[in-house]
Amino acid sequence: MSADVISGSNLTQYLELAKSTKGPKSLATVILSCLNNPTTYVFGELLDAPNVKALADGDEKLIYETLALFAYGTYSQYKSNTSKYIANFTPALQRKLKQLSVVSLAAKQKSIPYDLLLREVDLTNVRELEDLIIDCLYSGIVTGKLDQKEQRFQVDWTMGRDVRPEQVQEMIAVLTQWSAQSEALLASIQAKVNNAVTLYEVERQRQKEFETKVENVKSTLKAAMQADVGGTTDPEEMHFMMPGGMGGMG
Repeated sequence: MSADVISGSNLTQYLELAKSTKGPKSLATVILSCLNNPTTYVFGELLDAPNVKALADGDEKLIYETLALFAYGTYSQYKSNTSKYIANFTPALQRKLKQLSVVSLAAKQKSIPYDLLLREVDLTNVRELEDLIIDCLYSGIVTGKLDQKEQRFQVDWTMGRDVRPEQVQEMIAVLTQWSAQSEALLASIQAKVNNAVTLYEVERQRQKEFETKVENVKSTLKAAMQADVGGTTDPEEMHFMMPGGMGGMG
């Protein structure tokens, strides 16, 4: 089920239904069915459908606002103004919105204190909170583990929620800044690589010059030794030339 959640494929059937549905009330029924589907957690495409957008200014405005809440919002937002949303906001819908609220928190921080989670989903019982998180884990919308000792939820991964239209430019700005920083970092790394290569070539040339000098010194010493013994280095000849050697017998 997690693959469907990530891809949003569960939403496809509701998009097709929304396109073919006539009348605001019938469309509201389709939206409510989508919200109640336990395997559907992304709603942005449905919210962007032209006939769904038209609900924002009509008699079914509450269902539109409710759909937007599930796409972008949290349970605390719902609690702050319940009159803005549909009246039949069932316990099942509330629990689903609480799950999405956990997702929103998990996207912001990887270690979430129980106290923060309890406030965000309006719970007072830790056991109920852990049951809610376990539901999220089984649904595949987050992965992680419960740290009961530290009273924290340690997040490994979370699905991405829908993005508000006004957040797009902000995301572009963040990505542009990240790209610029990455390019600067790469340029810095390349400069260090180039410097290392230059230093290596300088050292290699220095070593080559040193070895050449050593060879020159060896050659000079060899020539000097040859001159000292009459221009020969033959051991036999050197032996006969030595005083008291066989060359002096006679």
